[in-house]
Formats: sequence, C-alpha cells, structure tokens
Amino acid sequence: MKQVEIERLLQWTFCDQKSRRSVPGYGYQNSWAMLERHLRLGCSIDSSPRRDCLGDVSAFPDSDALIVAREVGKLSSNAVVDWRESKELLLGNLVGLASREQFLVFDEIALVIEQACTGISPIWNVGLPKIRPSILGNGKPAVTGTRYGKNRYSTGAHCPLEWAQPTIEGVALARARYAVWHSALTRLAGCLSGKLKNIVAMPPISRASPWNTAVQPRR
Repeated sequence: MKQVEIERLLQWTFCDQKSRRSVPGYGYQNSWAMLERHLRLGCSIDSSPRRDCLGDVSAFPDSDALIVAREVGKLSSNAVVDWRESKELLLGNLVGLASREQFLVFDEIALVIEQACTGISPIWNVGLPKIRPSILGNGKPAVTGTRYGKNRYSTGAHCPLEWAQPTIEGVALARARYAVWHSALTRLAGCLSGKLKNIVAMPPISRASPWNTAVQPRR
C-alpha cells in the first residue's frame, strides 16, 4: 500500500477527485477575503461556511476518497481555541503585548477543504506588530500639547503612538487558524488508519507550530 502524507491525500481527494463540484458558493477567494477582513479589523472570530460544505459525498468517484471525505465530515464545525491556555503557545515572547482575551472559533471542515484545494498550508506569518506615530487626517503625526514653532513644544508635549497592522490579535488569529488546521490533519491521519483500501494515511509533514521553531544557522 502506498504511504501518503495527509496533506497530499486531502489534495487528491478534494482536487484530483474533483469532489467539490457540488459545493456552491464556497472557495479560496471567499474564505481568504474573510481572513483578510479579520486581520485588518483585529477581529477574533473566523466566520467559516456552514457544516454542509462537503456537499454530496456520494459524488466521490474513488472509494478511498469517499472514506476520506466522510472522515473530514466528522470534524468539528465549531472548534474553539481556549485563549487562556493557548495564548503563550500562539504568541510566545509576544504574549505580553496581548491586552485583551479573544474568543477564537473555527470550522475545521471548511478549513481542511479550503487548504486542500489551494494546495498550501494556512498563512500564519502575517508579520509582527510595530509601533508607529498616530497619523491625523492630513497625513501628519498627531501631537498632544502646544507647538510654538519648529521643534518648539509645550512641556509634556508628545506624539501618541499606535499599533500598525497587523494587530497582536491578528497575529494570534492567523496562528490559531494554522494550529487548528494542523490539529485536524493529525487527527484525520489517525482516524484513517486501517480504513483505506490502497493508501496508508501518514501524519502531516507540516510543522505543528512553525513560529516556535528556532531558526537554524547556516553552515
């Protein structure tokens, strides 16, 4: 029997087997647009498609693909990431910048199908938060206090600072989305053990939390 990493097995199921042809109104552009909006707004809820995004699983032409699709359908459509338990794993040394708790909810089914169809893992590296001066509508930095002339200000005058995009909440959201995807793939590989006729499902080749992996020096 052929050993296949779960990422490739899902791509074969949902792309090569063209098993998503019965799914209306759902695709990569739609889902990525939602993620971009969340990152931009600093929102922490993934508004994923409904649970029936698999469509008609009987349309899968290969028996192994049908089994894979059915196992995907058993994943959670309402996977919650516990912020208190996960914030250090997601943010590492950035955790001190998180000033508020988040409620993170994902649809594992839609997430697994989406990434299988795009052929890539979820984008977790959206950059790091940076401090910048608060900018007024005229494009100039805001100043608290009185300006008397060039480089002359009242005592205590200062330029307010703000976080540039992405926000720390946006960083956590992108990483949590990746973590949920990777966890779902790991469970899928285990659930498919011994169930397929011609294929052995292998664990994901993708790293579990790449943001926590130290960069190895070049030799």
